[in-house]
Amino acid sequence: MPDPSQVVGIDPAAVTRWLDQLGVGFTGPFRFERIGLCQSNLTYLVRDADDRRWVLRRPPLGQLLASAHDVAREARRSWPRWRPPTFPFPKS
Repeated sequence: MPDPSQVVGIDPAAVTRWLDQLGVGFTGPFRFERIGLCQSNLTYLVRDADDRRWVLRRPPLGQLLASAHDVAREARRSWPRWRPPTFPFPKS
């Protein structure tokens, strides 16, 4: 897996703080790998030191229209359709 400092669009320290604030249990440090070929919303495989895995999505890099690539809207609309009942979800 590439060095996290070389993965474009990811700030490892910010992701670590965010997941910690959400109450996600993990063992640092994280490793990040860009997955998929989409250029719209960028998708990364995130692994911790215990090889637990998450998928992280973010808007594309650069300047965007206000309503373009709204990953929060995407999550709100798609989450109820594919969320298994036992899938762990961060505390909000």
